[in-house]
Amino acid sequence: MTVRFTIRWPALRVAVREGRPAWICIAVIVFASLIGWMAVRLESVDASAGVRWAGMVLQWSGILTIARGLSDMRGRFGRPTLASAILGWFRGLVSAFKTAKTLSAIVTGTGGITTSGEVHVRLVGGPGASVDQRLAALEENLTRLQKETDQRFEQARRDIAQTQEMIQREGQEREAGEQRIRRDLEEVAVGGLRLESIGLIWLFLGVIYTSIPEVVAAAAEALRGWL
Repeated sequence: MTVRFTIRWPALRVAVREGRPAWICIAVIVFASLIGWMAVRLESVDASAGVRWAGMVLQWSGILTIARGLSDMRGRFGRPTLASAILGWFRGLVSAFKTAKTLSAIVTGTGGITTSGEVHVRLVGGPGASVDQRLAALEENLTRLQKETDQRFEQARRDIAQTQEMIQREGQEREAGEQRIRRDLEEVAVGGLRLESIGLIWLFLGVIYTSIPEVVAAAAEALRGWL
């Protein structure tokens, strides 16, 4: 009986891409172990010292990774990064011990009045105007009034359309902002702690390596003999 295995490359690529945090975690552990092995081979130290070297690498990797994750989380919600916050605190501390400086300034100013408005012209027949002249003036006034009314109506229509567009754009921006905040909250609550989790694993292993290096070295020696 022959069993054939078919590799589904798209599914394999997706699985490898989704497992990227695990690959990073394993790669750093292997790198720390390689540092410990090189310390044993090159520096001629015992196995427990090599384990301590590997533990130190894991501890620093964990601390830096957790700090990076916390900084990214602060930046995601519009807060300054940890480095910026610490630097700002030092600047404030230094400024508290600076001597005050006396500043002198000359203030000059200019003023002016700007007026704007609309000018309405109305034709009025004189005392000796005839009936036809009065009717012509009245007709001209009605024509101008109609034009002014049409202009005001058109301006009001443009203002209403502009206001509606602003309200619609504001609604879209608010909806996009709410969706972004929702994604950030979901990322933090569900999947955003991957980086911190990896750093915690490295830090945990580093503490074990540096706390009981003899036991870890003996376990590694026993595992190598068993393999």
